[in-house]
Amino acid sequence: MSKPPPHDAQAERSLIGAMLCSAEAVEAALESGIAPGHFYELTPSRFCAAAFAVQARGDRVDVVTVGNELRSSGQFHEDDGPAMTGFMADTTGGTSAAAARSYSKIVLEHAAARELAAAGHRMETEALAGNVQRARDVAEQVMADAIDAGPASGGLTPIDIGAVQLEGEPAVKAELLCCTDGQALLVRGGVTGIQGEPAAGKSWLTTEGSRQGMVAGERVAVLDYEGSERTWAERFNELAVAPATTSELLIYRRPGAISPHIVARALMRDRPSLVIVDSLAAALAEHDKSENEAADVLWFLRHLCRPLATAGAAVVVIDHVTKDQASRGKWGRGSGAKLGEFDVGYTLELVEPFARGHNGSSILRIAKDRHGVIGPEGKVAAEIRFGSNIGGRFRVELSPPSTAQVVPWDGPTECMAAVRRVLEEGGLEQTTSKLLAALKVIGLSFRRTTVQEAADRLARSPAEPITVRIGARSARWYRFDPDAVVLDLTAEEPF
Repeated sequence: MSKPPPHDAQAERSLIGAMLCSAEAVEAALESGIAPGHFYELTPSRFCAAAFAVQARGDRVDVVTVGNELRSSGQFHEDDGPAMTGFMADTTGGTSAAAARSYSKIVLEHAAARELAAAGHRMETEALAGNVQRARDVAEQVMADAIDAGPASGGLTPIDIGAVQLEGEPAVKAELLCCTDGQALLVRGGVTGIQGEPAAGKSWLTTEGSRQGMVAGERVAVLDYEGSERTWAERFNELAVAPATTSELLIYRRPGAISPHIVARALMRDRPSLVIVDSLAAALAEHDKSENEAADVLWFLRHLCRPLATAGAAVVVIDHVTKDQASRGKWGRGSGAKLGEFDVGYTLELVEPFARGHNGSSILRIAKDRHGVIGPEGKVAAEIRFGSNIGGRFRVELSPPSTAQVVPWDGPTECMAAVRRVLEEGGLEQTTSKLLAALKVIGLSFRRTTVQEAADRLARSPAEPITVRIGARSARWYRFDPDAVVLDLTAEEPF
């Protein structure tokens, strides 16, 4: 004889008995989310439906009103009278709201167990029949239901705001990714978006945040939708992070098309303090979703990022901007629902292009700060320098914003690297016109003003061996001159 599905007949009868005896018990059952379908036995299920129908009309729930409801709906059976007596006799545990909540919890747990068992049977049936995708769909729906019914969404259970007030104001603090003055930029339990142009330093900035977290003994997770493990390994090598440290504290995954709620559940078991999602556009593409559709954006952020933040992690989502600066508006490309869902939003603006062997900088500007722990919208939160120190390692340094006005770089990042290459390989002084011609020879085309600005920035950088001479009619002559740079080796860890 097969074992019956999970259920607790005593709890089911006791709950109905409590509801027949106490209006408070009916309210408690409703608030717990109990529905007639959660009962295993048919008779308690019918009585629950009748009790809720009576309650919905505003009438008192008791033996008489529930009996009349069953009769008027044509569901009254001969043995329902003795059943009522039996239900009420089973209320030895009490008829209070607290007792009803306890009974409801037991009934709901067994109903969930039956649902999972049924889902497991459906998965097994589909898998054995060779319908792998259908089996996966069943699994994903089970996980989605678990997420939707959990604390991340709240469900329909009323929340006592007064009780929340009595708990005191939650301490929302930025604790991760620190500047040199100790000011942190990432909030635990929040979702932070960082947007910026390609090569503005988004990946390096989040790698630095990961490095800081691991140095402090925190577990860090990377969900990589567009890169590879080799890229991240190279970055950590550049930042002098010991392989033993990453092996112990870094959780790196490439989820691909796995549903976000399943990824969130898997990652919650690792309990990371910091989660990096690289990047939002690539993640949506993996699921055939569009960053231009609010529903698609919210589906991903609320099924992956919000549950992880609710579990206590600082979640960072890397995002991209439109190429046209004039059309960007307050946030980057795609649906404005992105910024609405973030607790903190940053825009990373390139000031001076950088690469390995060439120092540069960006500024991190606040686009949103829901809790007011970072600063006002539009304020520069940090100035970031990228480059190599005297040991040859790459370095990312976050400093508090200076009082001097910083003008972001608005030209292509690759232009500066190309100009430097032309000057170094040519060996002779070159005007802006000659630089333009040399760049076209190697298949690159930039505006004249962009090339001149790139060359000027190279000449102004104390770490670059580029000089500029003003000739006739104010013409600029640029030259690669290694002897023009003298590094101050006495400075503490210079770039």
